[in-house]
This record gives sequence, structure tokens and C-alpha cells, in this order.
Amino acid sequence: ARLSLPDRWILSRLESVRRDVTRLIDAWQLGEAGRQLYEFLWNEYCDWYIEAAKVRLNEGSAGEAQATSQVLAYVLERSLRLLHPYMPFVTEAIWQNLPGLSGENRAIMVTRWPEDSGRHNAEAEVDFDRIQEIVRGMRNVRSEYDVPPGRRIAAHISAGDYETLVNTNLPVMSMLARLDPDTVQVAPELAAPGKVATLTAGGVTVYLPLAGLIDLGAERKRIQGELDNVAKQVARIEGLLENPGFVNKAPADVVERERSKLVELQERQGQLNLRLAELA
Repeated sequence: ARLSLPDRWILSRLESVRRDVTRLIDAWQLGEAGRQLYEFLWNEYCDWYIEAAKVRLNEGSAGEAQATSQVLAYVLERSLRLLHPYMPFVTEAIWQNLPGLSGENRAIMVTRWPEDSGRHNAEAEVDFDRIQEIVRGMRNVRSEYDVPPGRRIAAHISAGDYETLVNTNLPVMSMLARLDPDTVQVAPELAAPGKVATLTAGGVTVYLPLAGLIDLGAERKRIQGELDNVAKQVARIEGLLENPGFVNKAPADVVERERSKLVELQERQGQLNLRLAELA
């Protein structure tokens, strides 16, 4: 079966990391090499790829599931080799409990260091980076509105030139952002369908209908309460900063701290007013 975009992306990222880690270790920059390995394994392989792979494993054809399973195993096997100098005992224990993973019946400590796989794919990295950016944007909106993790939501995606990319990878995006596939619309150009949370990410505009995210009345009340609280804090700090006795006599760092706090509160006021306008 043809490899999916997440498959091609993780294989390319593995090759990029292999090159960088090899170069850094050869230059005795062991700390940076270890940091890059950690970032790849935790933030890319575990956090993104394993989750994206579940779509094909659970919903794909037998051939697609097998291809993705092979990519999962291949990336793990080569990652263990790269990680072995840092965690010799742990990687050896994992290696010995995955018989046949590498096709080599010997200890990891005497296996070959990974060589160029020829799998670097700049286009796949750019495309999946775009998918990640869109998913992060939708996750951020979910977090801002306190949407329960298990709730699937509707989305209207005005995808422009990226309509094909979005449609092709919609099952993965739906899984990662917890979208309801039956209520997702994708087109080159879409208008906002009523009251929505709007985000622009990865070159596309996404409209998330608020009715599916929150109780509109309760959210308006909550935001107004926070606005009232922020307004009181702003008034207090403005009063301080307008008082010559405070500005001239207080330590400079204290005055500066209050000014910085005022800027942060005013920015929060703007965000809350925007949210309230969206709900009006």
C-alpha cells in the first residue's frame, strides 16, 4: 500500500534527525545530540506520529495497516540504535524483547549505526507541518473554550489552495483535533456559518461553530465576570501610576513591574472583549 503523509513525514524526520545526531556525536556535542533525539522521539514519534498512525491501523485497509505497522517498527528500531549510546541498558532490554525487529539476531550494542535511508522528503515535511499547524490551532480553540477532550466538534474549513491536502488528510486531522467527520465541511472558499470561533493557521481559515463548543449564555456570563475583575485591576494599577507619590518614591523595578502588569491586563481585556463580541 502507498505510504500516507504521516508515514512519509516521520520517515523523513527520522532521516533528518539521524544526520544531525551523527554529525553532533562526531563533533562531541553529545548534549545537543541527546536533546534532538528526545525531541524527535517524544514530540514527533510519540506525540504526533503514533496518534496519526491509529487512523490507518483502525480504519485503513489490511495493506494500509500493514504498511503503517512496518513504518512504526522501522522508526522504533532505528531510534533505538541512535539512542543506545545514551541509554544502553534500557535500549538493550527493549531490543531483546522485540525479536526479529531488525532482522539481526544479536545484541544492539554490536549492530551497525544507522546509515542514510534515502527517505528524506522535504515536501512531506512541509505538508505535514501545515497539518500540524492547523490541528494546533483547533486544539488551542478547544482549550480556550474548555471543550471536554472527548467531545467531537464541527468544523468548516476554507482551505484555499490546500483543499486537496486537507481533504486527503481529513481523517487524521479529525482524529487529532477531535472533529466530528459528519459535520466537517471543506472547500476552497467558505463563509462563516453564524456564530463561530475563527482561526487562521497553515494558510487556511477554520470556523468552529460556537453552538457545538459551549453553552453560549453561560460563556457570556463567565467572560463578563472575568472582564469586570480585569477592569478593577486595571483601574487600581492606573490609579497607582497616576499617583506622583508612588511613581517618584517607589523603587524603579516595582514601578516597571506595575506598568508591565497593566499592559498584560489591557491585552487580556482586548481578548475578552473580542470573545464577547463573537458571542453577541
